[in-house]
Amino acid sequence: IDGGWVAISAIAKRIGLGGISDYKQSFVNLADRRHLAAHDITANIPLTDLQNSVKEIIGICCSFDLLLSHSLSIHNLKQIPTKAAPLKQEAVKLLFISGHPTKAGFYNEQREKSGPTLGKRYTLKTHNTLVAAETSALNNARINREQLLYLDSRAMPDKWITW
Repeated sequence: IDGGWVAISAIAKRIGLGGISDYKQSFVNLADRRHLAAHDITANIPLTDLQNSVKEIIGICCSFDLLLSHSLSIHNLKQIPTKAAPLKQEAVKLLFISGHPTKAGFYNEQREKSGPTLGKRYTLKTHNTLVAAETSALNNARINREQLLYLDSRAMPDKWITW
């Protein structure tokens, strides 16, 4: 995978978790805070640090999983990334399901744009049930080899399905 932490940060930004400037440093800070809390009974980790950590952890884990899953999927198709031609984060295609912002009980199926507008989304269809959105999105994700992300009411990945 080309770029390692840079790729993780780019994917995190594309899924809406780009407020962290350096995910590698964030990972180091999370590990340090966890180590401190586990080994120093006088440690005082502010509640806001713990709350902010959730977004950082989801950004790291989701992005890493999407990159690794995509790499494995193309490897299984015998399109094996190499050091000379590594997987680039731009090759990971994203599809989203999220609640409609103004219509309660409706769900948007959104696709990420490609090229210079990578990271921007457009709505493919608005569905009147979650089941209808899932059925359509799972089919589209399979056909187009897209990673499917379910976004919660805060627009954070709640779960994701890889192809």
